[in-house]
Amino acid sequence: MHRRYFENVWVWNADHDLEDPNQTQINAFSGRGVLIESTKGPVWLVGTASEHHVIHQYAFHKTQNLYATPYFQPTPKPPAPLSINPTYGDPSSDTNDAWGLVISSSYNIFVYGARLYSFF
Repeated sequence: MHRRYFENVWVWNADHDLEDPNQTQINAFSGRGVLIESTKGPVWLVGTASEHHVIHQYAFHKTQNLYATPYFQPTPKPPAPLSINPTYGDPSSDTNDAWGLVISSSYNIFVYGARLYSFF
């Protein structure tokens, strides 16, 4: 895999209509945010944000040599209307919230000053 550097990237599933003066929440679903599967790296995620995805915001699966300085509103309860798929490194937990960050089978992962949270 090649080296990658991402800075000031926002991976957002739009969950409300900004042209509506009330900003009414809409039903638009996206399963997964950012999936990194780099086996060599390095991968740099500087000031990135990923939000409003059902299963995860970030997933580092079988990843090595990653640096991240890294946001879900679970209605309906995750993983609905989608399903968990281990092919993408999805978490196997039965939690009713989206995971802010999933790290699995990975090495040399540094997360500094993370801003990972879920609300509503």
